[in-house]
Amino acid sequence: DWAREMSGSRLIIDKFANITDNSVVGLRAPYLRVGGNRQFTMMEEQAFLYDSSITAPLRNPPLWPYTMYFKMPHRCHGNLQNCPTRSHAVWEMVMNELDRRED
Repeated sequence: DWAREMSGSRLIIDKFANITDNSVVGLRAPYLRVGGNRQFTMMEEQAFLYDSSITAPLRNPPLWPYTMYFKMPHRCHGNLQNCPTRSHAVWEMVMNELDRRED
């Protein structure tokens, strides 16, 4: 259950890191396994502002963060990913694929 997992993380941070001002406003899905519309609906309900779980395929220039109000500007990238298909009031801090073979 997404709400229990992420709210539990907030409680752990509150207890052990003493961050009690509700400043935890973003999340990354466990194992980078995007939870689709259920994850993003929970994020809206729990007042999370951004996600950083979605990866984007290699491109030049790389993608900047974008809102989930509209269709993602790239295909759902990765094995067994469940990207959202509806509009959500959440920002995506996309992780761009990196290719260092020319370095």
